[in-house]
Amino acid sequence: MDKKNKKTTIKDIAEHCNVSKTAVSLVMNKKQSGIGISKSKAELILKTAMKMNYQPLQAALELSGRRKKKKKVLLVSPWLDMSNSYFMSEVYTAMQQFSEKIIFESKLFNAGKLNETLASKELAIYDAIFVMGTSNKEHTQLQRLADEGMKIVLINRHVKGCSCYLTDNLMSGELLAQHVLNSDYYDNYYLWSFPRASQVIKDREAGLKKVFKTHGKKLEILKASEEDVPYEYFAARKHIFVSGSSLIFFNYDDLALQAMLFFMQKGFQVPEKIGFVGHDNIPTVRNLQPRITTSDAKISEAVACALQDLLDNKLTGNIRTFKPEVIPGNSSQ
Repeated sequence: MDKKNKKTTIKDIAEHCNVSKTAVSLVMNKKQSGIGISKSKAELILKTAMKMNYQPLQAALELSGRRKKKKKVLLVSPWLDMSNSYFMSEVYTAMQQFSEKIIFESKLFNAGKLNETLASKELAIYDAIFVMGTSNKEHTQLQRLADEGMKIVLINRHVKGCSCYLTDNLMSGELLAQHVLNSDYYDNYYLWSFPRASQVIKDREAGLKKVFKTHGKKLEILKASEEDVPYEYFAARKHIFVSGSSLIFFNYDDLALQAMLFFMQKGFQVPEKIGFVGHDNIPTVRNLQPRITTSDAKISEAVACALQDLLDNKLTGNIRTFKPEVIPGNSSQ
């Protein structure tokens, strides 16, 4: 090795000052007091180290400390209150597992105004930005930020260039349909559907329809607006369900629960006369009877995987897909 490029060691300084390597180490770490190293000797060691361009041990320790510094994540979502969102309760469950290694901060954005939230130059202080609840109109901006080098993480959304952690929503619908049709108990099958559904909901419904078509079964669509509530909707249509046995699919557990309570109040037997299937496995329905048959989208698992990838420096615009799980209940046969 070229002597000009050779790094100075504690041994080099010790030999130059005619002291032990231990004495040099103690002085460099400011621990020489009271152990027999004179002030003049300590000054000689320090001056020699400077002349020889020695990189002290303390610098290495500080560098090590920086490497172990906590990561910083910004959570951006239109739903930050876990009491009002099953989705966010799953997100927070995953985040709690990483609270000792990651600092979390959050920002609320209004629908259609994500650009205002992500316009700040302060975003550079974050190691990653987890974005949830976006619409297709906002995905162009997310792709631009990812192209600029910002680590954008999306849960249950897919945008080119971002790290995406997805539930297989098509499979979720397929699994629920297959579970219900395995018994082939009901005479009639219905799907409560909104005309302006998100892509997640469209995928779930596509999975249901695909399996029903494969089995040669009819799945009748109950068209509802976003303002409709199950009690009022079915109060005007309960005559539809008088003849034969029926099962209704819902894209959300809370809607399935509301509908089930309505029909039980009207004297319908659940699940013999009418059955209900929801989606998401929300905490509210887990301990109620009859228990809603539903699907677990594995949101908590997806978020935990994303956070671990952040710690392992694996956020590289990758796509990970998680298989949903049917949670059988006694709200359906």
